[in-house]
Amino acid sequence: MPMMLLASMLLAILSLTPRAASGGSAPPSAFGFAATLGDEMVLQASPSRAIVWGPLGDDATAVTVSWKPQQQEQQEQPGEQQPGEQQPAEEQPEPPAAVKAETLVWLGLKIWTAKLPAIDASFTPHTITASPDVGADVTAANVTFGEVWVRGCGCCGCCCGSGGGDATACVQTQ
Repeated sequence: MPMMLLASMLLAILSLTPRAASGGSAPPSAFGFAATLGDEMVLQASPSRAIVWGPLGDDATAVTVSWKPQQQEQQEQPGEQQPGEQQPAEEQPEPPAAVKAETLVWLGLKIWTAKLPAIDASFTPHTITASPDVGADVTAANVTFGEVWVRGCGCCGCCCGSGGGDATACVQTQ
């Protein structure tokens, strides 16, 4: 099993309903993005492929994930058009690209996961929409793609010298 999928499934357990992971009866689940994903996030850019995922909900059985650059408002400067020039035809926005998400059940949790293609790093904000076959779409806005670095601490305590893996001490000293 690829390490990225294994890590995604572990995050799913941590960010979804805690009662489902502990073996208790889980409350009804709603379709959406995982708690670790949302507006204003930065996803890994190419050459890697970003993964988005979340709870499948009780009714959905399939999910399509689409993404597109957000339209930037262009403000016209008065007097830019020369007399006799024709207005340029408005460009039609390209339809969003899309992939079909995989669905799985792991430890009683219904999860969808989609691997986006490699998208170049840029400051251009994107909108990512997850569309279930049943129910309402969810959207993450102002998503950019770039280099994502995660610095871990707490498993061995070696990164901050606390020896006990105290994350609070790491945050305060870093």
